[in-house]
Amino acid sequence: MFKYFVTAAIAVCASTAAFAVQIPDGTASISFRRVPTVSIGATTATFSLPARSGGNADIIGTTGSFPEELGNYVGTLTFSKAAGTVLAAPIDNFFSWEGYSFDVTSAQTIFFNDTASSGTFTLYLLGVLQLAGFDDTAASMTISANRTGASAYSGSATLSIPPAEIPAVPEPAAWAMMLVGFAGIGSALRKNRRTTISFG
Repeated sequence: MFKYFVTAAIAVCASTAAFAVQIPDGTASISFRRVPTVSIGATTATFSLPARSGGNADIIGTTGSFPEELGNYVGTLTFSKAAGTVLAAPIDNFFSWEGYSFDVTSAQTIFFNDTASSGTFTLYLLGVLQLAGFDDTAASMTISANRTGASAYSGSATLSIPPAEIPAVPEPAAWAMMLVGFAGIGSALRKNRRTTISFG
């Protein structure tokens, strides 16, 4: 009888070990503590954050079981300047904090614009989050950065389990319609500013 009990206990333990233990769902809002280094080439651009003692990012808001603490970006992420393009961009331990480690597997460009007057980009990173005692868990990170004129870039990011939905890539026609709309509003405002003076 004891032999059957031991056999059953071993079978239960083996079947329990076979189940995946995923990191619980949650989000982490991240603010850069250093000015990002952004280099722009002909078809691609790169993003990185200089090292800082204690960490180069603040986790400023979380949901789920994620802790709020200093975090750290390492490595240089390469992404496409063409919206909608996905690049394989494997970087181990790209972002880490409090025992969590996010490995990047791909980077999709959601929006990219760089002119003398401004610069803006939004990236969607897909990868896995690791934590001791858990299986690798699918996760995503959305990075947004911008600058005005010659000012330095500033930005933020959101890490999500399960991966967040990919933000919609703006259609060129939609941008054209918005610009026409803004021009129309500006024209209407200029007309309304005209004052008619009559002498009578």
